[in-house]
Parts: sequence; structure tokens; C-alpha cells
Amino acid sequence: MKSAWQINVISPHLLTLAFADRLLKAENPKVLFVTSRAAVAMVPGIITYACTKAAVDHLARNLNAAFEGKIAVGLVIPGEVDTEIQNELRQFEEGQF
Repeated sequence: MKSAWQINVISPHLLTLAFADRLLKAENPKVLFVTSRAAVAMVPGIITYACTKAAVDHLARNLNAAFEGKIAVGLVIPGEVDTEIQNELRQFEEGQF
């Protein structure tokens, strides 16, 4: 569980802060985080993953506010990728997701 938070939330946050000074010197700086539909899903087998992706979504919104338009922070949802987590999501009906 700790590694999911480290990989999906803490590392992107710390990397963004570490490069903030450099980004502020760039023309039209942008940061993109990878999120997932799981951020809004309620699927029993992927609770930690879903929570970390929801945290990434919230992190992006808060960094946007903190950077006051000087650095744009966005989210990309790559769509379905054939992974073990995606296989679990496919087991649920559309209305549950």
C-alpha cells in the first residue's frame, strides 16, 4: 500500500515542487499527471489504487491553485490499458463504474 502512495502521489508531488523554479523560468510551463477512471470508481479490489488516483486528481487542482496560473498542472487519463486492474474493472457493469 505504501508503494502505491509513493509512486502515484508523493513522487509526482515532490518532483513537481523540485522542478518548480525551473518551470517558472520556462515559457508556458505545464505539468501532466497520469490519472485513471479508477479515481471515481467504487471497485472493491482496487481501493488503494483508486484512492491514490483520486489524490492525484486533487493534487493537480491544488497545485494549479498554488501556482496561480504560472504553471499549468493537468491530468491525462490514458484510457483502457490491458492491466490486471483493468481486468478487475471490466467485471463490473457500466452503472457501477
